[in-house]
Amino acid sequence: MITSEEIIKALETLIYKEAITDHDEKTAIAATCALFNCLWLNFRGQLMYIPTVDREAITRRNESIFNDFTGVNQSELSIKYRLSVQQIYAIIKKMRAANTQKQGHNDSGLPQQKRPLVLVVIYEYLPVELVKAGVSESAALMLSKKIALCLCLQFTGVSVCISDELMKKRQEKGSFICFKR
Repeated sequence: MITSEEIIKALETLIYKEAITDHDEKTAIAATCALFNCLWLNFRGQLMYIPTVDREAITRRNESIFNDFTGVNQSELSIKYRLSVQQIYAIIKKMRAANTQKQGHNDSGLPQQKRPLVLVVIYEYLPVELVKAGVSESAALMLSKKIALCLCLQFTGVSVCISDELMKKRQEKGSFICFKR
């Protein structure tokens, strides 16, 4: 069973290793603390669900399929995107329907879907916290994307609780979970 401590440890290790390549140790540690604090403040005592896929990636894929579709190349598209021909047809049908009724839709023609909360926190809130910790803005955005990718690939479909007990463990150990001092 995957625990919240294991997830935090993996994320902190990733962010520390990435931050230490461009910044000093103090900034790398501050960035790691910023990650935990951001997650703890946004998910304290609640379940944090890690999505199976990033919906934006699926939307981009569907747009590419729709743009590449010529009317006779469904077999080639199914091979290119590793989907069945039936799935290609379903995507084309959905995109056509969305394009005929543009009101209330985003630029892709698909209904605006809500991004999972954990990805909102990582993409929108975490970069701000990383900048406050001393990481450059461009590096903060890159780190946020790497954290989101790590979560979605390694811990896909997992729900964990970021509890007060986890914060207490963290404070007892000193700095942060993955680097006991």
